Amino acid sequence: MGRTDEAEADRKAKLGNLIYHHRFLRGISQTVLADEIGVTAAAVSRWERGGRVPSIPSLQALSRALDLSMDRIWDVLQGVDPVAHRRPATRVPK
Repeated sequence: MGRTDEAEADRKAKLGNLIYHHRFLRGISQTVLADEIGVTAAAVSRWERGGRVPSIPSLQALSRALDLSMDRIWDVLQGVDPVAHRRPATRVPK
């Protein structure tokens, strides 16, 4: 496996972990999530295992269902580390 393939597999795995984590926080099964966004439970399972990346409409539905911003999802797909790229906190003037 080349570097590009490894990087893609890593991004798929990170997206899968993100989907799993937020589904777990909601306390719902893959079947319930699948029903909410109009896909099969097998599709959700493939995404969570890092086997596939959801389509854009499915990513949008996941964003709504799991209360995830599309920016966060996009960062994961692009391999952006959210902590390393976080803006410095700005102080509110007194």
